[in-house]
Amino acid sequence: MADPGFCPSCNQLLEFHHIGESVLHFRKCVHCDGVWLDRENLAPLTRWFASASAYEHTPLYGNTEKSAFGLTEGSLLDGLLGLFTDDNPVRRFPWVTVALILVNVMMSAWSLFFKEQAKSLYLVPGEARFALQTFLTSMFMHADIFHLVGNMYCLWVFGDNIEDRLGRWKYLLLYLATGVCADLLYIALTTQPNIPTLGASGAISGIMGAYLVLYPGAKIRINDTFFLRGFEYSMPAWLYLGILFFGFQVFYAWVNIPGVAWFAHIGGFAAGFVSVFFLRQLNAL
Repeated sequence: MADPGFCPSCNQLLEFHHIGESVLHFRKCVHCDGVWLDRENLAPLTRWFASASAYEHTPLYGNTEKSAFGLTEGSLLDGLLGLFTDDNPVRRFPWVTVALILVNVMMSAWSLFFKEQAKSLYLVPGEARFALQTFLTSMFMHADIFHLVGNMYCLWVFGDNIEDRLGRWKYLLLYLATGVCADLLYIALTTQPNIPTLGASGAISGIMGAYLVLYPGAKIRINDTFFLRGFEYSMPAWLYLGILFFGFQVFYAWVNIPGVAWFAHIGGFAAGFVSVFFLRQLNAL
């Protein structure tokens, strides 16, 4: 049987549901519980529905709980680490995401041991036109272990769904292209052209922008602590990514908090959002 594909309504995964022991089936969304029928099954399913009992109809109906918000007790350790996850399944293992994580880890580890040699791979805004390769090389370098782990964790949470939806090559191209766009905006707006910049934050922000387009209603689960007790709360991706993440990047850039290339985050996020928005409009996904 062919791959069930993605929901035309919310863009999340579809699953096949069979009618008893027959070959008749319909497709049902794992997120919004929308039901989709193949044309050849429409007439026989209509006849089945007319004669079936209410109990037999139950697979067609979804859960009564639709809210993306919630608050429950969670792990203290997860809360202290500030972990978050998304409730958004994928069809296949994210090989490209894993490969990107491995390359980032290896390049960053190398740069920590060979600091002088690594400087030639950093992007210096004032010199970028003389070293175009640094647009790519700087994307895989990180300042320290915390910078690396934070970026790779975000890539793991959001990247698997974008890879699953776009396919491996489009996903890789999106990652690299949004990283370059992030650097271009930063170069255009920075007031410190001689300070090197590095890290995958711009590219990962692009993946997050793409996620916002494709999965605005996906549930994001966040772990936190309060008075040494762990708790978990959830919110839709449009709020977590569109308002909290992107909104704070704009705010931090506006007040000019030093030490982070906020405009790179903004540029990458916007590039990912716009690129995938138009890919959807062109039915290229």
